[in-house]
Amino acid sequence: MNRVFRARGSRRLRLLQLTPQFPNCRTGIREYTYNTVMRISTSSSYAVRALVELAEREAVAPGRPVQLAVLADGRGLPAPALEQLFARLRRAGVVSSRRGVRGGYLFAKPPHAVTVLDVVDEIDGPPAPARCAGPGCERHGDCGVAGVWTDVRRAVEEVLSGTTIADLVEREERSGGGGMYFI
Repeated sequence: MNRVFRARGSRRLRLLQLTPQFPNCRTGIREYTYNTVMRISTSSSYAVRALVELAEREAVAPGRPVQLAVLADGRGLPAPALEQLFARLRRAGVVSSRRGVRGGYLFAKPPHAVTVLDVVDEIDGPPAPARCAGPGCERHGDCGVAGVWTDVRRAVEEVLSGTTIADLVEREERSGGGGMYFI
């Protein structure tokens, strides 16, 4: 059910979504996304996949920087997206970069010290299945439902924090998905 409301102090009309369960609750379209299933963004997925590729290539040639174009080609990822993601990961201290013709990216920390939660948290922020999974909810202390969402958030964080980039490389090697690289 959509209705149009005039925002206070604004001559412009804004379309707000009224949820049928809570007819007095006015939530904007952006806030409405909290009612969907929790998902890890494509950006986080790209970052994790590229870091796995970087770890595999560093295992073959330690200390040798890898260019983003090589990582992108190795995983079938868009290079422009990786440029933005690796800039954020570099600022977070996950990877380091070297300039020049033989430049590229290296891990700033060993792959066994970088968890998937570190990457997701840096790219997307902390994972939350619902808005009320954290202290930002006005009914956080007295709502039983918030406890369920908090438990879900903790479970997701536990899995992500317990999985490192090195673990993902090992999984690929066991499943036969890791490639052979000759330099």
